[in-house]
Amino acid sequence: MNNKKNGRFYFRVLVFVHALYNFLINIFKKRCRPRQPRYFLIAHHLLLGDTLMLTVMLANLRNLYPDSVMYFLVSEQFAGLYEKSPYNVRAIGYDPRIPNSFDNLKKVIKQVDIAFIPGDNRFSMLAYSLKSKWIVAFEDVPGSGLKNLFVDEFVPLPKEAINWEDMNLQLINSASKQPDKQKSVVLYNKKDWPAPSFEAYPRPENYVILHVGASTPLKYWQSEKWFDLANKLDALGYQVVWTASYKEKAIIEQIDPLHKFTAYSNLSLPQLWDLIEHAILVICPDTGVAHLAKITDTPVIVLFGQGSDVLFGKGSFFNNHRFYKAIIVDNIPCRDQNLLFKRPVFWVRRCNRTTRECQQNICMDQISVDLVYKSVIDLMQGRSGLRDYT
Repeated sequence: MNNKKNGRFYFRVLVFVHALYNFLINIFKKRCRPRQPRYFLIAHHLLLGDTLMLTVMLANLRNLYPDSVMYFLVSEQFAGLYEKSPYNVRAIGYDPRIPNSFDNLKKVIKQVDIAFIPGDNRFSMLAYSLKSKWIVAFEDVPGSGLKNLFVDEFVPLPKEAINWEDMNLQLINSASKQPDKQKSVVLYNKKDWPAPSFEAYPRPENYVILHVGASTPLKYWQSEKWFDLANKLDALGYQVVWTASYKEKAIIEQIDPLHKFTAYSNLSLPQLWDLIEHAILVICPDTGVAHLAKITDTPVIVLFGQGSDVLFGKGSFFNNHRFYKAIIVDNIPCRDQNLLFKRPVFWVRRCNRTTRECQQNICMDQISVDLVYKSVIDLMQGRSGLRDYT
């Protein structure tokens, strides 16, 4: 743990030193937006789901600038998904806990005309340290300090509820200054993202994936409900497949201690991509797997607890997706927080509490098996509503 903390500290020191150096040597030069930008950077270090939601930026940036060079920073563990360069992007995996990661970024990224910061504005310093000529980010809370110092252009936050995918498209539209092309929004096409290579593994047939893991225990659904749903799917004639990460395999053991159904907890991300791509249906909490199902155009039912289906469900970029169902229980009194990447947004309704602050995730507890099963039947019978309420 100390090594990781020390590594993160030294990574930040390197970023700060290079940013300071760039500032000092350009202190008397006025920063101007490049008139004909060709080199773009999208700087962040987000979780899997948030990273995949940025695909809308890659698609539309490529549409606006067909001959451009696009650098896309991703967490090192996700880089394999971009192996075949969707949208001809140069995805660069890095780990801010490893100082050498910054050296690698410097070696690969030689020039940046415009950098986009879709998440926390603290990554604007990283973009500046990589010699970005112009940095675009969302407006932030006044007095947020150093993290906004290097932002050249602030884009207003939406005043009406909007999906986060569509929100990030506003960053590109603001910087493009090409009003005619702004009207032509590119939608997702599965053909634009070739499946990554993977090592062979035993893949079942005619199966439904029940992904039981999530980024926080507060997004977990009760074990007995998962098992009840699995038995209902089994009765329909489908093979049930449990999935979770290696660290979450105990969850599967708790749900299905007698190993009635097939389970995977050791797949690589490319293998998980393949498993999801060939599934009849994926059912999961609001987590990265839900967004991977959108990328592979696999029917998916998503259980929303703490999160907002408006923000993190299916945006307009995925309007061509075959079947997406968000299941959420409305009027949960503790889904009352409005922070989005540390910014207050008045129309946001979500919960960012930790397990120390919340001992019972009533937002997930109140999702019934019958409601989820009804959505399964809707899919099988060709009824594809977008949202179920209780």
